[in-house]
Amino acid sequence: MGVVIDASKNPVLQQWRREAIEEGKAEGKAEGKAEGKAEGKAEGKAEGKAEGKAEGFQIVLRDLLETKFGRLPRWAKARLMKASTAQLQRWVRKVVVADTLEAVLGKKQD
Repeated sequence: MGVVIDASKNPVLQQWRREAIEEGKAEGKAEGKAEGKAEGKAEGKAEGKAEGKAEGFQIVLRDLLETKFGRLPRWAKARLMKASTAQLQRWVRKVVVADTLEAVLGKKQD
């Protein structure tokens, strides 16, 4: 015949329970922190790569445009700064065959 122990009235079992809960919380917190750190690092790395790629395209495109069309007006510089990486890539291809700055970047908007 088994013995039934009321754990809620046993101070030793209550202490073990509290310790087990605290240990579980600490382990969960540590695991969550490690996962969050790894995810944050990966996100930051991806963002940095994307920003670096866009900046590289801006620099190359600006050099190509200035070489072909001379000093860039403010509106053109502003358009370069606001462009997405995909747009910059399209413009890099256009600059090779374009006859005017506007043919590459589109018409000047006031």
